[in-house]
Amino acid sequence: MTDQRFVDSNVFVYTVDSRDVRKQEIARTLVADLQSAHALVLSSQVLLEFFHAATRKVGYPLMDALAAIEAFAVSDVVPATAELVRSAAEISILEQQSVWDSMILAAALQRRCPVLYSEDFGTGRRIRGIEIRNPFA
Repeated sequence: MTDQRFVDSNVFVYTVDSRDVRKQEIARTLVADLQSAHALVLSSQVLLEFFHAATRKVGYPLMDALAAIEAFAVSDVVPATAELVRSAAEISILEQQSVWDSMILAAALQRRCPVLYSEDFGTGRRIRGIEIRNPFA
């Protein structure tokens, strides 16, 4: 078992979204705590999804979003590789998940993260041994 925790893009988006102050505070605290403990894992997909959602949906300034990516990327970033894509496709088929969610799961599995923080999977669920936790629930 590892102390590493995978964090999905929706959590990172809330760190810059002031429309929901409660969720913003929770997200900022979670990310800061995991970074301080050197336990934060994310993927290149998460960074891109964050950039897209923060700038397109939240209206966060482009250069600020780029700076945020740089700050998040000091953590363990799982790159998108052909091996990861193949693993995600298999997870998508066998677990009946979207291919994008399956990429998140495959990255978390690759780093042996026992916990995935996300709003998207349903808190309390276990998928391939990974416990899903919605930090806002």
